[in-house]
Amino acid sequence: MLGNLVRALELVNEAWRDGTDPELRYYLRRLTRWIAPQLQGHHEPSQLPVRLGLPEELARLVSTNTSTGSTEALVGSVETVLLDADESGEAFVVRLTVTESPDAASLAGGTAFSQALDRARQAVFRLIVARGEFRPETRLLRASGFELDAAMTHRLEGGSIAAAAAVALFSRWTGLAVPAGVVVTGCLGSRGEMLPVAGVEAKRSAVARERPAGSTRLLLPEGQQGPTPGRGPRESGATSLEQLLREVFGEEAASQAASAVDIEGTVRLGIELYEKEGRFGLAHEVMQTALDAIEQRRGGEGESWRVEEFLALWRAGSSLIHLGHMRQARRLMERARVLGHSLWQAGEVDPRAYLGFRGNLAVLLRDQLELEAAEAVLLDNLEQQRALRQDRREVAKTLGNLGEVWTFLGQWERAEQALQQALEALRSVYPDEVPRELCYLGNLHLARGDSLLACACYEEGLEANRDVSYGARRSEAFLRYGLCRAHLALDQPEQCVGHASRALRLLDSTELYPRQMILKVQGLARLALGQLQQGEEDLMAAADLTFASGPLARFAAGTALGELAVAVLDGRLESGAGRAVELARSFHALGGELLQRLTPWDVPGDHAALRQTLRAVLDRFPY
Repeated sequence: MLGNLVRALELVNEAWRDGTDPELRYYLRRLTRWIAPQLQGHHEPSQLPVRLGLPEELARLVSTNTSTGSTEALVGSVETVLLDADESGEAFVVRLTVTESPDAASLAGGTAFSQALDRARQAVFRLIVARGEFRPETRLLRASGFELDAAMTHRLEGGSIAAAAAVALFSRWTGLAVPAGVVVTGCLGSRGEMLPVAGVEAKRSAVARERPAGSTRLLLPEGQQGPTPGRGPRESGATSLEQLLREVFGEEAASQAASAVDIEGTVRLGIELYEKEGRFGLAHEVMQTALDAIEQRRGGEGESWRVEEFLALWRAGSSLIHLGHMRQARRLMERARVLGHSLWQAGEVDPRAYLGFRGNLAVLLRDQLELEAAEAVLLDNLEQQRALRQDRREVAKTLGNLGEVWTFLGQWERAEQALQQALEALRSVYPDEVPRELCYLGNLHLARGDSLLACACYEEGLEANRDVSYGARRSEAFLRYGLCRAHLALDQPEQCVGHASRALRLLDSTELYPRQMILKVQGLARLALGQLQQGEEDLMAAADLTFASGPLARFAAGTALGELAVAVLDGRLESGAGRAVELARSFHALGGELLQRLTPWDVPGDHAALRQTLRAVLDRFPY
């Protein structure tokens, strides 16, 4: 057998030297990865490549093969088994490591991997953050153990990486080392439940093949473990992430489940992440952890978490507003409204907190075009703030939001007066919020038709934004979006494209709502420049329904569809009137309830009337 393996490696060497086809060499690497550990018990790894005259690429695979496993416990590192999704159905042992080093191959390339890793991060974060003091670091998950190029990443069955990724992240974030010889495979559900994996037999064979007998434990989802074969590892099953972590690290490892959550500390952390750091995604996860714990303990003797629940609902909902998930935000904010009113009536909540919540509720109502309702909440807030003699910053924020609502309602004088008062106060007491108010003022001038004055406000906002302590990137993106609209109105499409490109670079890929609006105006500017293909691509990207996660995102997607329809009717895009009608109907359907609040309309059959109707509706959109 040993002779056959050596001969096999010699044949691999010959094929490598004779062929340069990338796919052939990819499979030759895989063969080398399989052969090498079988020989290492009988041949010195450092001498074998020399004896066989292997080229450097194969020699490195033989002499540095890691599939025989590490003998020491490592922090932030664990082994898993990944399945090749091609016809071979092979599986491979891979070491995952949480690191900032770009040296090893990244596993973030494929959609399945990205979703699994994100689920793992969220599940572990929710467990650890229960301590009320955890600060997650930005880290990357890397893989080593065999050649992993971009093509291979997309061919691997990705969901089963989630459980191992969760173990590696838990190890890194807690400092607990993963015991040597542990191999993990399993998918994770939305609440941390372990879900079955594909290719169990192939994965079981891979672990038995690539590691010494008796030196490993294979952890799988409950029900998929089998009897331990002679050469294979001892197998254990788990039903949840908590049980998996107990299997790996011991009984006390996952004690930070909902029953042990420090609710007050968790809520404090969520508020800090939201208010001081502007990390809205993490703030939402922290507050959701607190809400889950409160729900689990509801009705417990001597315990009441009404104020903490109100604060958690408020900031979880506010975070979702920032992230563009308006429907989910509305549900949380409605729960907070009912609970907050009860606490207010009972004198159990700080007035500043309650009025602050109502200000966020008004913003949500404004963005859903329930403008009269938003105006009523803000006016009542303003009256309460003045009666309570609240500080000038809080009053100024309310005035700024009122100014934006009055802009949407076309009440120009009231809007400008409110915004100027807000600016005067904020310049002296809280300059961090000056750029936002200047953006609102620019929106007012743009809506009123004074594009030059709007440009001046946006430019002044960019200058003031240089000194902002947090949230500067998002503020700059919105200010540049305003400049895009102003330059487009001034028939300056080149300047519009420049600001749009810079704004898009500032935004994270998860910030879909502003990205879509910016892509829309960039597309319109490119159409104006005669760059028809690029302009159509931008508008199609803005109209992509997969990004329309909330009403504002649907607004942006809908208006992009409307603008595409107008461009077709104008003859700028060679798609035919049939496509224009189809786009117009999609615009009407996507706008839904929000569109009906602006103007009820039906799609006319006549193309000239259709263009006139589309243009009239599009020009009434506040964004």
